Amino acid sequence: GHFIADYAKVLKKGLYGIIEEAEQRAKDLKIWEPGDLEKKNFLDAVVLSLRAGIDFARRYAKLAREMAVKEADPKRKAELEQIAERCEWVPANPPRNFREALQSVWFIHLLLQIETNGHSISYGRFDQYLYPFYEKDIARGELTPEQTVELLECLWIKTTEINKLRDWATTRIVMGYPMFQNLTVAGQTINGASAVNDLSWLILETTANQKLIQPSVSVRWWDSCPEDFLLKCCEVINIHRGGQPAMFNDEVIIASQLGVGVEVDDAYNYAFVGCVEPCQPGKSRKEGVSSGYNMLKIMELTLFNGKDPRTGIQMNPNPGDKDLATFESFDELKEAFKRQIEYYDRQGMIGLICIEKAFAELAPTPFASGLHDDCIQKCLDIECGGAHYKVTSLRGVGVANVSNCLAAIKKVVFEDGKLT
Repeated sequence: GHFIADYAKVLKKGLYGIIEEAEQRAKDLKIWEPGDLEKKNFLDAVVLSLRAGIDFARRYAKLAREMAVKEADPKRKAELEQIAERCEWVPANPPRNFREALQSVWFIHLLLQIETNGHSISYGRFDQYLYPFYEKDIARGELTPEQTVELLECLWIKTTEINKLRDWATTRIVMGYPMFQNLTVAGQTINGASAVNDLSWLILETTANQKLIQPSVSVRWWDSCPEDFLLKCCEVINIHRGGQPAMFNDEVIIASQLGVGVEVDDAYNYAFVGCVEPCQPGKSRKEGVSSGYNMLKIMELTLFNGKDPRTGIQMNPNPGDKDLATFESFDELKEAFKRQIEYYDRQGMIGLICIEKAFAELAPTPFASGLHDDCIQKCLDIECGGAHYKVTSLRGVGVANVSNCLAAIKKVVFEDGKLT
């Protein structure tokens, strides 16, 4: 998990269009040259998995046709026939209307879950890539806002159905079985104009109506965000009572994305993956694995010269074997703590590199890779660095507690001298 596939590309080209892209890339290869046979194997896997995705959808079409034949209710019979027609057309081809677009997005989302057994597989800027289909159907009189909300409510329910069992420790940490399927709305265009549209409002209405924990709806806001939209967000937060929608500040996040080398267009097009991670849809492999550690424990180790007072095990010692009894200044203590943090950061990275290598070799993801920029051209799986952006995360927890601890020691020991 931890990525956003290029749903917009699927809606524009269909899986057949992406298959053609992979097949064309394969024609450029010279499999008698070193490395190109592996590239061809990768592209073959992408084509095979995307064709399997088309077959998967058509199994639903076949079932709907069989059900329609046996159905006595004319209204339900017609509905089943329409379902069959949609499932025969998407995600193989570009959708022709909003209903087909929504069905295509759901199929892709579900297939990604099946391939990876992952979590934090997210929808991206849902209101942006689906709005053109909504707008056309509204203009043609083929869809109403009320029907749209009902369709979105169905998608919210289907999204909530996705689950997997976790061990008890993880269940306690994440308070149950959330799958962290984020869905982003609003935000700005590359020109700084408001990207809020009619579909953004209907997504808020759906979230208020359903009161479900999935998808995790996130709103991008900024200083010039329409005030009535912000008030609606507050209203939905109050109705939902589950922290939805979550609110994220464009001005801070866009700047932070630019600061780590994300290109301007991509920085303005960010969406959220998983809990709170900004991500470039269809372009970024976001922490397939991550290393989380207790910063307060590292503070404790610093005070005991790297020895764990609970177990007595000596780990990384401080420079000069200093401990709380022998630090001569607060700056010396703070520097020792920084050195310990750097040491455990490095240990975390070593572990992450090993785990990522195992994922790349043992659990490749050709379906997901086919839906990420650069993977087809590089002929590389997203687990092997194929995506345009690759991010690995170290997550230190307990920052506030560490800050309080350092402040207390500085004040009580080194400034006021109340303790030695």
